[in-house]
Amino acid sequence: MNVVHKHLFATITNCMKRYDSNLNKKNRNLVDTRLENLHVRAEYEENLLGSRKELSKLNDFSTPLERLQCLRHVVTLRTRPVEAAKSDDSKRDGGYLLDLVEYRL
Repeated sequence: MNVVHKHLFATITNCMKRYDSNLNKKNRNLVDTRLENLHVRAEYEENLLGSRKELSKLNDFSTPLERLQCLRHVVTLRTRPVEAAKSDDSKRDGGYLLDLVEYRL
């Protein structure tokens, strides 16, 4: 299985090189995206540090279940309520959630 995986993975990598380079170009262009560009309130920025640290551990896991649990934890960290939002009297809508999860994920 290891030999098959080695040759198969090399072939797939070779076929996908062009798409990979396009994705890298898009990522470099989007590096300066800020929360305000995505219309996400600034108080959620304090959640980003912990979620980025957790996301950096993703490649440490080998099974799909472990990786899914890691991503679940990242989303939980990123979307947890912050003090400014708790004290806000206005009703929160869920419109910011997707933008907050996507931001530098």
